[in-house]
Amino acid sequence: MTYKELLLKGKEALDTLKAPFVAKKAHKDLEVKMLDIEQEIAQADLTIQEQKSANPADWKKIGDAIDNKELLERRLKQFQALEQELFPAE
Repeated sequence: MTYKELLLKGKEALDTLKAPFVAKKAHKDLEVKMLDIEQEIAQADLTIQEQKSANPADWKKIGDAIDNKELLERRLKQFQALEQELFPAE
């Protein structure tokens, strides 16, 4: 085996050793992203509730918050599905 082949084989071994850590970091990053989205959903809920009781109610703000909340909920479901697909039972 040539020196170049040995070097490449060593890199493959290193990449193989790193793979579980790279995957774990990616999973944690996805979890953090989902937590951020959950927080944004809660903020949209708060805005909706505040505007419902405001005098006068800001209907545009309520509508925008509802739209934003629905978009965030859809995105969260997409990320949850990705989590199940990419990181099953970790």
